[in-house]
Amino acid sequence: MNETLPPPVEQQAPGDAIVPDAWETIPLSKPIQAHGKTLRKLSLREPITDDLIECGIPLAVESGSGSDAASGSIAVKPVAALLARLANVPLSSIRMMHPADFIQAMNKLIAFLFPDQGAKEH
Repeated sequence: MNETLPPPVEQQAPGDAIVPDAWETIPLSKPIQAHGKTLRKLSLREPITDDLIECGIPLAVESGSGSDAASGSIAVKPVAALLARLANVPLSSIRMMHPADFIQAMNKLIAFLFPDQGAKEH
């Protein structure tokens, strides 16, 4: 497999994402630190099954009754682990994200993984 690696961190422009050819890029309202670098956007590569195996499934489906036969709840820890893995940043960087930025990234990830579910407001 011939994968393109990102340039070394010291050769990247300030605020550049660490992931080349990103599937999704989320502008950050508050920059975060990762690998000694300030990031103003979080770029994510497209997830693969191995990411779910390693980090867990971020949506738990619960059985219900009546018209609400099934409902889902978002598992935040697998979401955080997936975001760190897909962005190639430490989990500690994800933990420092502004909550609105985290929610935006989470919604995009859930909508990608579960296109029929999406992140529903309750």
